[in-house]
Amino acid sequence: MLTIEELALKAREGCPEAQYNLGVYYHNGKGVDKDCEKSIEWFTKSAEQGFSKAQYNLAVYYNTGDGVALDCAKAAYWYEKAALNGLVNAQYYLGICYGYGRGVEQSYEKAAEFFKKAAEQGDAHSQYNLAVYYSYGKGVEQDEVAAVRWYEKAAEQGFANAQYYLATHYEKGEGVEKSLEKAIAWYTKAAEQGFAGAQYYLGAYYDKGAVVEQDYAMAVSWYEKAAAQGNERAKDALSKFKKNIFGKWVLRKGAEAAAAALVE
Repeated sequence: MLTIEELALKAREGCPEAQYNLGVYYHNGKGVDKDCEKSIEWFTKSAEQGFSKAQYNLAVYYNTGDGVALDCAKAAYWYEKAALNGLVNAQYYLGICYGYGRGVEQSYEKAAEFFKKAAEQGDAHSQYNLAVYYSYGKGVEQDEVAAVRWYEKAAEQGFANAQYYLATHYEKGEGVEKSLEKAIAWYTKAAEQGFAGAQYYLGAYYDKGAVVEQDYAMAVSWYEKAAAQGNERAKDALSKFKKNIFGKWVLRKGAEAAAAALVE
C-alpha cells in the first residue's frame, strides 16, 4: 500500500487512479486534513483523463454544492461521462437528471434509456423507476408486462416501493395473471418494511377475511401502523373497531357493511 507521499507523487505524475485516490483521501480526511477544494481539484484531473469513479464523484460535488458552487449542468455533464463509461450509479442519477430536467433538457426517453442501462446492471432504484415508466408510458411504449418484470426484479432485492406496486399488479391482474395470494405476499413484504399503503391493504385483507383468515387483531395492528404514518384510510378503518369486555377487537355496531367493501 502506498504512503500518502508516494500516492501524491504518482498523482502529480499524472496517474488518473492515483489522482482519484488522492481526491478520496482529501474528501475523507484520511492521512491529510479534510479539504474539499483539493479533493475536487484531484477528482477533476482524474475525471478529465476518463476515470469514471472520479467523474461520478465530481458530479456528486456539483449536484450537492458541497465545497463547490451548485451547478446542475456540470453535474449532469460528469454523470453522463461516468454513465457512458458504464458506472451504474451515474447511469441512475443521469436518468434522474433527464427525468426532472436537472441540468439538461427534460427527456423521458433519455431517462428511460439510462434507467434501463443501470437496471440491467441490477440497480434496484433504476429497476423500479423503469417499471414506473413502462406502467405509465413515460419515454417508452406503455407495457404492463414489462412493468411487472422490472417491479419484480426490484422487489426481489427488497425495494419496498416495488414490492407494493407489484402487489397491486397481482391484485388487479395487470400485466400478470391475477393472484390475491401473491398480492398479499408482496404487500406483507412491503408492510414489514414500513410501507404505509401496504400496511393499510394488508389490514384490509385481514379485516375482510379475503384469502387470509379473518383476524381483527391483525387487521387493527396493520391499520395502526399505517395510521401512525398518516394514512387516512387506515385511520377511518380503525374508527370502526372497538374492544369488547374480554379485550377482543370487534366491529362497532353498524360497521359490518362498511368492512365488506374495504378491499377493492
